[in-house]
Amino acid sequence: MQSGKSLGSGLASLAVGFWAATPAVVAEPVEKAFMYQGQLKKDGAPVGSPNSVTCDLNVGLWMGAGPGGTELGTQLVQKEVKNGLSTFKLDKLGQFGPSAFDGEARSLEIQVNCPVGEPLVSMGRQEISPTPYALRAEEAGGGIGCCL
Repeated sequence: MQSGKSLGSGLASLAVGFWAATPAVVAEPVEKAFMYQGQLKKDGAPVGSPNSVTCDLNVGLWMGAGPGGTELGTQLVQKEVKNGLSTFKLDKLGQFGPSAFDGEARSLEIQVNCPVGEPLVSMGRQEISPTPYALRAEEAGGGIGCCL
């Protein structure tokens, strides 16, 4: 019996030693920027095909999902477009303001000049739809945590 008690306390000591040696998990803040992926066509053909072209994109964030409303901020992006496709980050430096995404409907209006130096052409507005994680954030308490 005595050896069983000794083995049990040895396992407990091993478990405590392992727990103490395990580095703490620290949550890192999530980048505030979000990715925009778009396809740009002119007269039905992809822009930047077969050769890529540099374009200016003036992106405005608007309150609401439809026409009208208030513009919350703008960001100018100069990006290479190839075969009509382009991907870029928006709001990385907080260009849309601290209260831009407060849970209310938002839309993006993009004006493009392609190649650079051409007049700006509005592409209209596109509603921003939330991700499943964002929709469930309030249900989760809005905090980042970890449970073992």
